[in-house]
Amino acid sequence: HSGACGFISPLGLRGPARAAKGICVQGVTPARLGRHPLVLERGATRRAATPLGSLRCSDDSNDPYSLASQLAAAVEREEYKEAARLRDLIAEVRSQDPVQCQRDAITTALESEDFAAAAEAKKLLAKVITERTEGPVRTINRLLIQTQDGGLQTCDPQGKNVLRLSDDSVKGQQHFQPTWSPTSDMIACTIIDTKSKDSTSSEVVIKWASDGATHVSTRGKFVPFYYHWTPTGARLTYLTTHAADEVTRRGVSLDVIKALTDESAGESLNDLLDEGRTLHLQDSTPLFYAHSPRDNRIVAHLGDKRKVVVFEPATLSEVVLSTRPGAFRAPTWIARKGGKGEDLCVFVEALDNGKRPLVLAEVKEGGRKKVLCETGGETSFSVSPDGQSMAVLCGQEGRGGMGEYLSIIEGPFEFEEDPWPTDRTNIAGNTPERDTNLPPPRSVLAFFWSPNGRKLLYLTGPSAADVDPSSGGLRWDVYDTMTGQTVEFELFIPTASFASTFLPFFDQYSQSHSVWAPDSKSFCYPGVSRMGDERGAWVQE
Repeated sequence: HSGACGFISPLGLRGPARAAKGICVQGVTPARLGRHPLVLERGATRRAATPLGSLRCSDDSNDPYSLASQLAAAVEREEYKEAARLRDLIAEVRSQDPVQCQRDAITTALESEDFAAAAEAKKLLAKVITERTEGPVRTINRLLIQTQDGGLQTCDPQGKNVLRLSDDSVKGQQHFQPTWSPTSDMIACTIIDTKSKDSTSSEVVIKWASDGATHVSTRGKFVPFYYHWTPTGARLTYLTTHAADEVTRRGVSLDVIKALTDESAGESLNDLLDEGRTLHLQDSTPLFYAHSPRDNRIVAHLGDKRKVVVFEPATLSEVVLSTRPGAFRAPTWIARKGGKGEDLCVFVEALDNGKRPLVLAEVKEGGRKKVLCETGGETSFSVSPDGQSMAVLCGQEGRGGMGEYLSIIEGPFEFEEDPWPTDRTNIAGNTPERDTNLPPPRSVLAFFWSPNGRKLLYLTGPSAADVDPSSGGLRWDVYDTMTGQTVEFELFIPTASFASTFLPFFDQYSQSHSVWAPDSKSFCYPGVSRMGDERGAWVQE
């Protein structure tokens, strides 16, 4: 993790392109696909945009983004009666959104120089957004897009109702790493001025998703390359370069910036973080981390310091979970049900006897540990959103040259409950029971749980020993944990940036970005056609 963690390369908006067939197994027949961007049963559809954040869906017919697009079209057609109706409807919809109401209240108070009212509205705005994270999930039908010229915009999954979040009149401005906030109200990104002589300087910017207005902006000495919102959406943590000394060494720095005042965070953390001010938390090379689902704590894997720690951002007080981390990247949390006791963390430990177990650990000094499974080689893992299953990609213990395989371990992940999770289902790759006389299997490169925890999406590539040209390219597969069936989709070529900067760190990105729609029925990814003549984003059901 000494280099930057980029995301998907900018591909921009394109017109409707030829759709690709989905290759379906287990008796599912692919539908015949035409040239129009329609979502088809078990098929893939070429979309007109490249998603760089979450694919979010909604059944709200009064989507303000769609209404704004309709209003602009009505004005262009000089249908002013219809434009007036849409204008009034937009105002009505906006008045029903508590976030927009408080933003409008702040604007009105500032215009009249009523600063006390503005401060109160700002406090209510923070309260509304943080409370949204505690209730039902709020989703919007938008894709977050980095355009080919470095701009930033959102659109619906059909590439329509485009809202530009960047100022296209500003030349030389490039946006990178756009990331949705948990409630979809805000978007974080890095802005770089390509005309500047300082190639390391950039801005960390938090924009309002509804109109692109800047909420928070601060300059940094180095360019951030990864963003991760806290669960309440009140703070934004990010990775950037850290100057370990003035001449030779540069490492990775974990910093935080405040977007909103979070009353649950406590006075000490809020006092340390004025809006627009960054706070340095940790540095290491490499450095991977995850936010606690309940409070301010962060679990971090500090590579060159050889430890896995959980720390409080306000005081930097830490609990050392291990001083013998094994071969893995990002640790993760498992929140205990009902708020009982301490939460649990998962990581790989390297023991003196040569074992490399994947362990479940209590987050407290002297806390208990439990071995989930033995691993070999580099290990990646991800807990399902419901906390009941864990996907693990690792090599076979004691068979270092035999390749990796993907499996699912079933919970419950508790120390007190029985039976202890021993059920393990092998999904793909060079599984232990695979006949060694068979041709080499495809390699598993990444995997992502669906929001409902039922499906596991995983990406495979050709085996290094596979010389069949028809097997070239990557392929998405979806495993259904309830039926045990797997659906395979058509081969594609990934964009260079996706393959080189996102995939190598997918287990870190999976904790902050989603390729799945929240209804768990489709996913989105960037790619290039096998012939290389088409590129864009694909939405697959």
